[in-house]
Amino acid sequence: MKRHHLFGSIGMAGALVALLVSASGCQTEAFCFACGANAGPDAGHEGGGGGTGGQGGEGGIIIGPGQGGGGNCGADILTDPQNCGACGVVCNLPNAFPTCEGGFCLVDKCASGFLDLDKGVDNGCEYKCAPSNGGDEICDGVDNDCNGLVDELTDFQTDAVNCGACNVVCAFANASASCVASVCQLGQCLVGYHDVNGSAGDGCEYACTQTNGGVEVCDYADNNCNGTVDEGFDVTTDPQNCGTCGNDCGSLYPSSVGSCDAGVCSFGPCLPGYLNLDGIEANGCEYACTPTGEEACDGKDNDCNGVVDDGALPGVDDPCGASDVGECALGAQACQGGALVCVGAVGPATEYCDDLDNDCSGAADEMCPAANPADKRIDLGASSGVGQAPSTQLSVGSRGDVIFASYLDRRAGNADIRASVSTDGGSTWLNNDIAIATGTLVQVEPWSFLSPSRAYVAFAQFPTAAHRDVYVARASSPYTSFPAPVRADKDSTSADAFFVRGVVAKAGAQDTVVVVWQSLSGTGANVTTNVFLQRSLDSGQTWLGQDLRVNAVLGKAELPAVATDGNGKVFIAWRDLRNGKSEVYGDVYDATAGTFLGNVALSGGNPAEQITVAADEGGPNVYVAWTDLRAAKKVIRVNRSTNGGTSFGSDGVIVNPDATFADASSPAIAASGGRVVVAWEDTRSGLPDIRLNHSEDAGATWLAATSRADLGTVPGTSASTRPRVSLGAADMVYVAWEDARSGKRDIYANHSFDKGTSFQPLDLRMDVGMAGAPSPAGGADSRTPFIVTNAAGARGVVLWVDNRTATGADGANADIYSSFFE
Repeated sequence: MKRHHLFGSIGMAGALVALLVSASGCQTEAFCFACGANAGPDAGHEGGGGGTGGQGGEGGIIIGPGQGGGGNCGADILTDPQNCGACGVVCNLPNAFPTCEGGFCLVDKCASGFLDLDKGVDNGCEYKCAPSNGGDEICDGVDNDCNGLVDELTDFQTDAVNCGACNVVCAFANASASCVASVCQLGQCLVGYHDVNGSAGDGCEYACTQTNGGVEVCDYADNNCNGTVDEGFDVTTDPQNCGTCGNDCGSLYPSSVGSCDAGVCSFGPCLPGYLNLDGIEANGCEYACTPTGEEACDGKDNDCNGVVDDGALPGVDDPCGASDVGECALGAQACQGGALVCVGAVGPATEYCDDLDNDCSGAADEMCPAANPADKRIDLGASSGVGQAPSTQLSVGSRGDVIFASYLDRRAGNADIRASVSTDGGSTWLNNDIAIATGTLVQVEPWSFLSPSRAYVAFAQFPTAAHRDVYVARASSPYTSFPAPVRADKDSTSADAFFVRGVVAKAGAQDTVVVVWQSLSGTGANVTTNVFLQRSLDSGQTWLGQDLRVNAVLGKAELPAVATDGNGKVFIAWRDLRNGKSEVYGDVYDATAGTFLGNVALSGGNPAEQITVAADEGGPNVYVAWTDLRAAKKVIRVNRSTNGGTSFGSDGVIVNPDATFADASSPAIAASGGRVVVAWEDTRSGLPDIRLNHSEDAGATWLAATSRADLGTVPGTSASTRPRVSLGAADMVYVAWEDARSGKRDIYANHSFDKGTSFQPLDLRMDVGMAGAPSPAGGADSRTPFIVTNAAGARGVVLWVDNRTATGADGANADIYSSFFE
């Protein structure tokens, strides 16, 4: 702001004051030194002071007479707007109400409708302006807020509602708009609208929604919304839209291109891979086929004539097959199912013992076991010629290659126990058999069993004619010299002990030996039968001071069977009538601890007979088999324990399930390492045959169909009885039996390579005689076979009782014979 200023002293020359007033620029009167015509000497007294006799007001300067260079005005020139800065200087500012401060003219306030924008005093309130729109600036060409600027808040470059000028609104039909450099621009069209003509004046003038993804197809719609319908399609020539959209000539004539002329379809070329094989245009190119060359046996129509693998095909009728040796035969190639197949060829098969070259090796039965061409009599000794005296009651035990046979012998006129031994798996036997128990007393029913270093024979001996006692003889390797037998039972009554059985419960420096037997007491209606047991811890030299009764209920037990796991446990099964019927019972004797586990019923409360028992060496599996009598037809059942006899099933399972209508009896059992095989007599076909079943999971499951072993005859035509079974190496199973196919009973054997599932077509007769002394089939009675295997498990060794004479005829007395096949 500009204002007047007082320079120098009050007494400054008038010329200087005039210059100052002139320089102030105020539109007022000039400073006045003698204001008024009548101004006297005292004129400056009012409101002022100064000079001689004058008195200045407070804070002011009073111009008195002779002061101020212009006269005496008596005013306060510092505050008086009529004498501001000097007498007569009037503060007169345009469009303003002035004030004087410090001797300067200032704007006090502006007149209505005016504003002092530049803050200059000389031009007062120079800006004429009345606020509008409540003082809020809007775009209307008016300074609404009176700040000297018009429409300063509006950007005419970019404001779409004031584009280039106020109230110039950018707007286009069906589109967004923008202002760019003060020019309205067409923005994005609204959904469903398009700017087809390219003119912004009418905005997005075309209403259209895209279809088919914006790709034009012939459908009478503007799919791409470009303003043109079905452009690119000519219904007069387009085979897919012939005459009208969607009229496909290829559908009218399938698998063909088709053609369209003047909007009418006609048959055209076939599509690649198709042919008009039948020549009918109405069904188009109906045959899908691509020619690949000459016809071959590949299941394809190579020449596309409509027929697969026709004509003369390469390789057809060529000879084929592995061999034409033995049972093998060549065949001819035929085209079957798109491949050359050898038809009519017979290839090599597993070699069976059937006198045929099954494996086409050029030789028959080369891998099959064959019977030793000469059997051997083993009850040899002084005063013992062929048929001279009866040898009966054969019992055989084996371990590895040691086979020990004991029997009742009457060569001395009395019933003695004698034995022979082979230490090479049945190849050779002693030239003179061994006396086990001889003398004036009668010994019967020998039972052979072995440990790795000793052979044992248990038997019954008559001290008088009234009853029998139990004795055990033993010998160490080479088993040819037996000390005097030791009595095992401690019965001091006249009870009869018989049906003696023994096992080596645990082998060692001193074997633990257990024997069991049936004891009969009383007469007539007072007869009682029990099963007793004795144990020796020193290889049969000494025995318990008292016999142990096995059956917990007195007087109804008979026919014990025994087995061991070789670890000290002995498994006993017997027939027990404690409930009024002959059930199967069992118990476990711990030979080390000398304790019983306790009697347990095994046949579910049902009657049974012909009980036998087997156990895995080393445990833990135990099996009890019997002939079951609960139904009209006999069946074979097996109960098992998989925990060393601690628990059994509540009943046995039937192992001949495929012939419940037939009688089955006389079971024989063998077990090892979870494998168990059962053989029996089976009458399903008439006379008994020998059948078997086996389990590979410790008796949990059995085969649904059983196998037959006596395959040399038609089933049911000859009596095959008393089977015995043994396990060999790997999957070998050996079986022997009595067979009456030729008249009198002969001894036959067979084997299985597949665990007992099937047996060889030709079974083997074992009692064939010796060189120079043949034994014709059916000529002499042979019975009670035993079968064991050698250490390698590759040989079946068979022993039996034979009634032949030196000429091969049937005699009155029997001898003991042995043979083998491998």
